[in-house]
Amino acid sequence: MKIQEGPATFMIFREGSRFFKSIDEGSRTFMTVSTTFRTIRRSSRTFLLEYSWMLLDVWIVKMEYCKFLKFGSFGTSQKLPEIQ
Repeated sequence: MKIQEGPATFMIFREGSRFFKSIDEGSRTFMTVSTTFRTIRRSSRTFLLEYSWMLLDVWIVKMEYCKFLKFGSFGTSQKLPEIQ
């Protein structure tokens, strides 16, 4: 999922049990991986409840193997992103 927040663009996706986030600031691109997270289920929908991120030194993810997440909203809105 592509998210614009100020000057930076975020791409959030999932590979296996890990969530990855790339941060593109135009001149620089960073990759982070989730170190902790919890999920909550409501009816048949699953939401990512809380998470923390660790900066990766190298780009280790092959994008074609990643399952993208669909987020209703992200960041300052504080709504829970839904995991598909």
